Amino acid sequence: MFSPKHNIQHLLLLLASVLVLLISLNGCKSKGYGNFTTYYNTFYNEQKLMDQCEEEFEFQSEKKRTKPRILVPLPENAELNKTDGQVPPFLAGLKVDKAARQAVNTKLDSILIKGSKILATSPKSEYVAPSLFLMAKTYFYREEWLPSQIKCSELIDKEPIGKWSADAHLLLAMNLLMQGKYESGITMLSRTVDVAWLNTRYDILTKAFNIEAEMALFRGNLDDALRPYFQAIAQSDDNAQRALWQNELASILFRMHKWDRAEKAYANVMKYSPDLTTEYEAKLYRASCLIRLDRYIEAERILSRLDDDGKFEDWKDYVATQRMIQTLLSGNKEQIIQMELRTDSLFPTSVPKTAYYFEKGLAQFESGDYLNARSSIGKARISIPAISAPSNRMFIFMNQREQYVQSIADSYEAIEKLKNPPEAIVDTSNSNAIAEKDATSDTSNVVVKEEAPAKTESQLLIEAAKSYFELARMHANIGHNDSANYFYKKAADVAPTTEPNSSRYLYVYAESIRPTNAWQADSILNIIAETQPKTEYGQVALARLGYTAAFVTDTAKMLYNSGYELMKYNEYALAKERLTKVFTTYPDNDVYAPKALYALGYLYENRLKMPDSANYYYLIILQKYPTSEYAKELALPTTYKDLVDNNMEIPDSLKTRIVELYTADTSIIHKEYDSTLLANPNKDGGFSFDDLKNPSKLLDKAKKKIQDKIDAAKEVVNDPNKLLDDAIEGAKGAVKVPKVEDFVPGEKKEGEGEEDNNPEDEKKPEEEKKPEGS
Repeated sequence: MFSPKHNIQHLLLLLASVLVLLISLNGCKSKGYGNFTTYYNTFYNEQKLMDQCEEEFEFQSEKKRTKPRILVPLPENAELNKTDGQVPPFLAGLKVDKAARQAVNTKLDSILIKGSKILATSPKSEYVAPSLFLMAKTYFYREEWLPSQIKCSELIDKEPIGKWSADAHLLLAMNLLMQGKYESGITMLSRTVDVAWLNTRYDILTKAFNIEAEMALFRGNLDDALRPYFQAIAQSDDNAQRALWQNELASILFRMHKWDRAEKAYANVMKYSPDLTTEYEAKLYRASCLIRLDRYIEAERILSRLDDDGKFEDWKDYVATQRMIQTLLSGNKEQIIQMELRTDSLFPTSVPKTAYYFEKGLAQFESGDYLNARSSIGKARISIPAISAPSNRMFIFMNQREQYVQSIADSYEAIEKLKNPPEAIVDTSNSNAIAEKDATSDTSNVVVKEEAPAKTESQLLIEAAKSYFELARMHANIGHNDSANYFYKKAADVAPTTEPNSSRYLYVYAESIRPTNAWQADSILNIIAETQPKTEYGQVALARLGYTAAFVTDTAKMLYNSGYELMKYNEYALAKERLTKVFTTYPDNDVYAPKALYALGYLYENRLKMPDSANYYYLIILQKYPTSEYAKELALPTTYKDLVDNNMEIPDSLKTRIVELYTADTSIIHKEYDSTLLANPNKDGGFSFDDLKNPSKLLDKAKKKIQDKIDAAKEVVNDPNKLLDDAIEGAKGAVKVPKVEDFVPGEKKEGEGEEDNNPEDEKKPEEEKKPEGS
């Protein structure tokens, strides 16, 4: 029997146990209820929207791989495999097309809204992690890499090794690769593999291995691409998964042109337990490897079995494609045409046959048969990214190349017409009928179209040089370095030295050949420094060669001094070469360029007696350097010469001014001297010689005249009315207009004063028409 005290303790213990049980049950019920409401109110709709979006993107069908893949050997020219921005082609294929995304933008926004609602209202729900993953995928599809990366990081922090951790690691690695953070992305792929092995997520492992292999191939490392698959096959016990990885390994070898190793790898796929699609793919591309190894009988045996197997009835166009490739490699042109016609009629919309047209067009493209290559590549452009990306690059190249080649041909044809203009052939047989038609036709509504002025040879050469340069850039972009260097050199050779872009052509040509011939590259930079030192590329060339800013001035001065000295010693040919080079090489030098032109004009005018050639250089001075001292000196003479050459009227400002010198009348010197003038001087208010004997008399007379003036002034001041009356009286008098007779002494006779219009007097000597200093 228990004591009362013991019973009380037992009762309290029982009550405490019941209380704990009730609290636990209530917590479980509360948590379960929260998950229930979160799922049906929000997460269910969020998941449904994502499924609809991915169905629109056709991601689900890509995952299931209900059809065999289309595989082609990678072009040996690595430049053709590149995409815009240097992003690996397989990453570009993971992006969602903008047109497809446009149709589901509203649904993607709803996913983000619902996910944010779960994070805010149910932070302890078990649907937080999957909601974070759905939000991260939404940002990825919208190409918002950084927000997607942040959501993946939040999920990994919440569940480092949980159910969704492997998916988050893989998506985070893809985000890093999309941002160009390749090293970080590869590191995250390695962590993804570890987490996927831990959670037995073979689907994530396959994707991670595939991306690792593609990145290794992008860097040109085949061993690193194969290593993950070798390790996975050795570690896994799942034969179905091992068959899938073995098939991936063989596909990498096939794409890298390793036919022997790829054939053996495809044969090993059958050692495991492949699914239907993997089995077909392994047998198909094993036959393709045998075709390339010239083992046609074995290949045909495999292709025939696949063609006759009822399980693969829907995939017959894959077998037809490999048979077309076999015919192509055999080189029988007639059979090739027949096979193409037969396959196009049987499978008009087949996508696998684009692999055949791609390989055919690629071979034609590399051999330079651009005409046929464009036809073949045009049929391969709508295909998988591995085919469409290089096909588009080649197709665009061939179209642009044709345009530039035609532009060059047109430029040279126009230059040839300038040098040898065609003779005009006039047909006068119907001249009367044409004249009658012209006379009766109504020309009131006729619009006369003015022809564009013909281009000069220099302009045509500039256009040809530009086309050569664009051709060179196009060849460089697709890896044809030899062709690029050839066209770079053609552009530099064709462009006139006065064309500013010629320095650009030379500079790019120098840099393109530097890896193989550094000495020649520096020599080209020297040419740029000497010919166009003030252009953008001239400045870069000067800096690369270590020249100072004084190099330009010193070189111009040196050339001018050399030309001037040669002219002094009658070496006219060399002098013209030096002086011309000053102007063409340093047109921006305002000191020595006009000075050299003036020296050239002087040489032609005074030494070579070629005034027209001299005038050519004088006009250049007036046009290019109108503010120079030489232009001011040459302005009037060149204008006068132009008027004379064109038989135009000479304005008075340019006529020679004739100055008539005054001639003194010296006849008075030879007349007889009249001595009576001294004896009887004119006394009317004047002086006599006697006055000279008494100087004080002269002074008195001067004082008297001064006093008379003072008295007259006083009278005017004292009587202003008299001053006014005198002014009025003077105004009443008639104003006398002077006549010619007033200036002619003596009486004017009839007939005198008329001008004698003698035409001989109006003529001036020829030499008087030239301007001073001409």
